[in-house]
Amino acid sequence: MPAPERRASRSPLRRFAASGLARRRAGLGGLWGLASLFYYWTATSSGDPILFGQGQADYYNDLTSGFLAGHLSILATPPKGLLALSNPYDPYANAAWSGPFHDLALYHGHFYLTWGPTPVLSLFLPWRLLHVGQLDQNLACLIFGVVGLAFALALLDAAVSWLVPEAKVWKVVLAGLVLATAGLVPFLLRTPGIYQVSIAGAYCFTCAALWLLTKGLSGTRHPSWWLGFGSLAAGLAAGAHWDMVLLGALLLGALWLRHREAPAGRGAEVRRGLVLVGPFAVIVVALLAYNVARFGSPLQFGASYQLAGYDPTKTPFYKLGYLWPSLYYYFVAPVRWTFAFPFFALAPPPAYPGAVPATYVPEEIGGILTSTPLLLFLMLLAAKRRLAPLLRNLCLVLVGLALVIAVLIAFSLPGGSMRYEADYATLFTLPALLVWMAWKPARLALRRALTALGAAFGLYGALAQVALSTTGPVDLLRLGNPTTYSSLQHATSVLPTLVVMAEGHASVVRVIDPDAGYPTALGDYGTYEAGRSFTLLHDHEEIDVIAPHSGDYELTARYGRAETAPVGGRITVWVQDGTMIEHFRFRAGNHAVAVPLVRGLNELEMWVTFTHPQAPGAFPDILTVENLAFSAPAPPATAPRGR
Repeated sequence: MPAPERRASRSPLRRFAASGLARRRAGLGGLWGLASLFYYWTATSSGDPILFGQGQADYYNDLTSGFLAGHLSILATPPKGLLALSNPYDPYANAAWSGPFHDLALYHGHFYLTWGPTPVLSLFLPWRLLHVGQLDQNLACLIFGVVGLAFALALLDAAVSWLVPEAKVWKVVLAGLVLATAGLVPFLLRTPGIYQVSIAGAYCFTCAALWLLTKGLSGTRHPSWWLGFGSLAAGLAAGAHWDMVLLGALLLGALWLRHREAPAGRGAEVRRGLVLVGPFAVIVVALLAYNVARFGSPLQFGASYQLAGYDPTKTPFYKLGYLWPSLYYYFVAPVRWTFAFPFFALAPPPAYPGAVPATYVPEEIGGILTSTPLLLFLMLLAAKRRLAPLLRNLCLVLVGLALVIAVLIAFSLPGGSMRYEADYATLFTLPALLVWMAWKPARLALRRALTALGAAFGLYGALAQVALSTTGPVDLLRLGNPTTYSSLQHATSVLPTLVVMAEGHASVVRVIDPDAGYPTALGDYGTYEAGRSFTLLHDHEEIDVIAPHSGDYELTARYGRAETAPVGGRITVWVQDGTMIEHFRFRAGNHAVAVPLVRGLNELEMWVTFTHPQAPGAFPDILTVENLAFSAPAPPATAPRGR
């Protein structure tokens, strides 16, 4: 074959390899691989490795066993003592049984799950039928996260090809990074329990539904197949987490768009409707029947019969008083900057400034606008003339759906949890990314400024979400894998060290109660505020200090006797820095002791002992400590020379 003909025969492949589409997909594929490795590390680095072929003591495996035995309940029998209680849902009365049966629904002498059955039907049951053993819920959460991310990145690629084909490759890859973190999958994987498995399953099938619908609407061959499977995926998402039933609104919108773009006769329209809405409707009807068979009501998912840390018979759901505080936490509650690794913290957030019902108890939550500030680009949707009508309308639909889901969650639950943000985070994030990539102001300087601002917001959000996933809701990496945590903490301590070197004084980063879950980050940037107090226990309290230089510092604090401290005897406070121990006898008021510090991170320990002739030993809750600070001691005064 002549050389020109050989070059011509290879040119289509070469052109594709050199095209922006190939580079974009290669970039997204590489990002998916790296993110999957990070997901795996997150799911397994807290001392809870993935196990294969062993019995798993978790609720989804229990429900799988129940399904295989022909039951809708799990096979465990409620204890007779629990059933004999006049109110088995009272958390004080059922305390003896709350551990092994916590959060299960007790109804008519059987235990049921309040979480959706989709994870069982899509993962746990097939895994069991393949005779691989029982599926570890860590692995289930990881599979949902990794597969869901693949759908999310495929969705991004399809949406860009359809709506923003001129987007630069680096923007699309950065947008993929934001999707990989802002979807809160890493946060879920830090504590991959049954709540997280259910939410990760909803995330996975939601991303699949969005991708399939996008492919079916964007001119792909055989659109009915794409739209039908999109409807099926939307139904499975609802079966994983009940609030995702609102995805049905997207199916109706897709049906309207198909009618508008390719109108057909009445028979063809009916067939389209059956394809697009039918699979979803069948699954929703099956879920309602599932509830009727279990609890006698199609809208009862078991929350009213749950053995939780509150009494569901006295704690109302769907209360207007929950709405505004939850929306505050879900959207604008600040993510705190701190000197303590990983430098972003959820606790303690400023509390909602208004009044809340007595039954409202939120967890630590960072608002989605503060953790993912790129969402501020959604405000640009208000400008009608700067965006293509189709792009703007589709983005408005996704944002509207996300708002409705967020409002439903906020209104329905007597408290909030950051994990629920995963239900709507991607629905907000994808439109914001598309707007950022598509927005082209007429002025070049403004265009460059918005491009740079969006990139900065995206990178900041990715960093914040990775940091928050390192601690998770209960600081599980530090508690479950202290060696890895300490290595990361020391490796990154150069950042706060540079700041305190510029400030010129040591900074108390945080005080960690060894029995608490989440570390207490105190004050601005995590420094300890004057007037803050904590209780010093006989257990060792960790005091993390960043020092600008090495040397002897004065540890000063004000000590007071706690209410539970025994009267009389001798109280001793101990301070240890790893090489030496300083101790001093307690007296009420201010006290100072010299402690050597090295430049950078210092992990001190403080504890207290109490000795009494009639009651020897250590007692908890001995002292309160406030105004804890480290300062370099003043140089000794020099006596004046005599004449």
